[in-house]
Amino acid sequence: MSQRAWREEEEEEEDAPLVRILQVAVVCEWVGSEAFQPPVQGKPEKREDKRSAETDSQPTKPKQQQQQQQPKEKGEKEKEKQGEREREREKELHARELRQRRHKGEAESQLKEKKRQENADKKTAGASPSSKLVAFLTRHSRLLAVGACVLLVVYFRILSEGVNFANDYRDREDPFKTLGVSSSASDAEIKRVYRKLSLELHPDKNPEQSKQDAERFQHITHAYKILSDPEKKRRWLNNENPDYHGLPSDTETLTDKTAASLLDPSGSPWLLLAYADWSDECWELAETWERVGREASAFVRVGRFNWEKERNLAKKFSCYSVPMIYAYVKGVRSTFYGSPTPANISLFLTK
Repeated sequence: MSQRAWREEEEEEEDAPLVRILQVAVVCEWVGSEAFQPPVQGKPEKREDKRSAETDSQPTKPKQQQQQQQPKEKGEKEKEKQGEREREREKELHARELRQRRHKGEAESQLKEKKRQENADKKTAGASPSSKLVAFLTRHSRLLAVGACVLLVVYFRILSEGVNFANDYRDREDPFKTLGVSSSASDAEIKRVYRKLSLELHPDKNPEQSKQDAERFQHITHAYKILSDPEKKRRWLNNENPDYHGLPSDTETLTDKTAASLLDPSGSPWLLLAYADWSDECWELAETWERVGREASAFVRVGRFNWEKERNLAKKFSCYSVPMIYAYVKGVRSTFYGSPTPANISLFLTK
């Protein structure tokens, strides 16, 4: 053996303890690490690959990342909610502003219309009657057109069908003239004249009579029915409808036709009653009125007029309700107010 080889062996022998110490230290460090897992008794030892050990040795990184991401996600959700709240609030403010604008617009339009109407009223107030009439016609033109159309329809309907006024007692023939007797004729004289005319014009006596004779026979028959009935005769003499069973009275009945001649300012004074057949108060006053008529007939003329039918008389006496009592002396009208008793009415006449 050469000297050089001997020296190398000697050096290796000197370094052997150090190498062993280092090997033992490495082994102890590996045993104390987390990667070292001692084998379990009764079970075969499992060997894991280096890659699996490396992956298992780093389990904390995803958890840390998740823990860092969670507060970020919460912050983003809160921002989204806050954004939604702000958008809803903006929508509510916008809708409220629109409502306010609409109400404001309606109020302004109403105010403009009111001002326009006031200006129109001022113009019409200071305008002439002709301009007022023109303004009225233009304002109510549609209504007036409809009314004119209705009146035209009614007018042409009357022209086509005609109107029967035969039931109006004023347009009837006077029964006294029909029979040819005076209004002061007695019942016996009226009966005698009727028998004579009926024998001449009766259809049984004259089977070949003309149409004019048949109509005349009907007229004299109707006239005799009126004059033979005392109540109907009295109504006819009082200018009332003989076929109408209204409020009875022995006092004179005035009409628009007879009022001009009867109510003469230079003539005798009158005590008048305005009545209506449908009024219960007039029926209650009827007995009192007849008594007053009998007592006051020696001093004044007592009469009455129908408030509904005699519109000219009602207008002349300013009568708007019934019953009303008036005194007419020398063209001056006086109205009775108070309880309609015979004593109060007599006191009213003396005044």
